[in-house]
Amino acid sequence: MKDKDIILQLLKNENDLLTESNDFLKREIETFHLEVSNYEKRIKRLNKENKELNVNNKRYKTIIKENLAVDVLLYLENYKSIKKTAEHFSYDPNELFHDINTWDNSSDILTRANDYNEFLHKKVNNNNKSRCESFESIESIDDK
Repeated sequence: MKDKDIILQLLKNENDLLTESNDFLKREIETFHLEVSNYEKRIKRLNKENKELNVNNKRYKTIIKENLAVDVLLYLENYKSIKKTAEHFSYDPNELFHDINTWDNSSDILTRANDYNEFLHKKVNNNNKSRCESFESIESIDDK
């Protein structure tokens, strides 16, 4: 009977060790669940913050693009030259002509340029992007 008692004691000890190990693992799992929950909350907060930053970023890009347009139109109005304006803003003159048509709905400033007729029938070179189109392509990348 002594052997039986020893075997029972060994089994009990092994069971106790397994129970302790199981309890430890349960506590670890609870800790991991808590960490996962915290990370999920953080991800949600960061996604919200990222969304807000993207809205601000788009707004700032629009402001920059509008400021560029205003600066170009004012310069063109003062100097009455598409070529000189393009050179001043490091713009391709043909693209500038096209962009000014987009910016200035009435085209009054453009038609008063001394070199207006020179650009009237030229096509925009699609291989080179204007600053305006560059901003638009950046926005489309950000939207993805």
